[in-house]
Amino acid sequence: MTNPKIFNNLGPVLLGGFIALALCGIVNMQVYIYSRTFRGDYVRIKILVLIVWLLDLTHYGLIHLAVPLTLIITAIITFIVQMFFAQGVLVLSKRNWSITIPMVVLAIIRLGASAVSTVEMICLRNFHLFVAHYAWVFTLGLVASAMLDILVTASLCWYLSRSRSGIPSMNHVIDEIMLYTINNGILTCLCTVVSLTCWIRMPHNLVFLGIHFAICKLCANSFMATLNTRESLREKAHPSAERPCPLSVLFPDRRKNDDCLNSRTTKLEINVAKTIECRCDAETDLGVGKLSNLNADGPTSEFTSDNHFVKQPVIEVQSA
Repeated sequence: MTNPKIFNNLGPVLLGGFIALALCGIVNMQVYIYSRTFRGDYVRIKILVLIVWLLDLTHYGLIHLAVPLTLIITAIITFIVQMFFAQGVLVLSKRNWSITIPMVVLAIIRLGASAVSTVEMICLRNFHLFVAHYAWVFTLGLVASAMLDILVTASLCWYLSRSRSGIPSMNHVIDEIMLYTINNGILTCLCTVVSLTCWIRMPHNLVFLGIHFAICKLCANSFMATLNTRESLREKAHPSAERPCPLSVLFPDRRKNDDCLNSRTTKLEINVAKTIECRCDAETDLGVGKLSNLNADGPTSEFTSDNHFVKQPVIEVQSA
């Protein structure tokens, strides 16, 4: 017969590992699409993608080697992704720090609680002792993560709804961004809440841990999906020359920003020819009559009544 303790402990971990493997494959596909589509992207965005991708691969490898280390890897990925979205909230709110600072505080609490949990699990080498003495630390980290997901999602939806304009195509794009934001936020928040519920109700088995494996995968996928949807959303937006590119707030892309800038730039070129004045003596052997036959080098040249040879200025204005 199957031992219930083994089933309750190793069964959820095994199932969570399979789910993490599937989600890790999706992250790899998202990274491949990004590398092929956005080769001219900002360097800082490329570095973030590389860090998230490597941490995600490391997380899956540690599932089979050192489970406590997966907690801190999950917290680091969550911190990077949530700070990326918090930066978008800061820009959309016109640097309203009263909303952004609580996000940063919650992210730091989440990261710190996960670090303490990881260290104590490694030092104690006993899961039951960790539950008895440091269960509140792990609970604090999950609560902070869920609150952060809700706060970021609500803030982005609020400020995006206020960005609506009279352009139907732009409003449609804003609606799609809000839909992506809600879906990503609800999915990660729901996974965190379920893991927290299992942790509180069943602290002596590893059901919560199997669900916890999926949190960092969902965060990484939401981050990569946000970057990869920039191309299709910008094609739907069709930003006009009189209106800035609003998608650059949440979807920064150097190539597209340069295109938007060039579409609003009018080149003006002014060429001014030199003015040359020649005084000719009427007593010369050429005579006044012969002077009129001189080649004045241009259709705008003429003689004045005072025998002054004047080349008038030529101004050309070209607009591109």
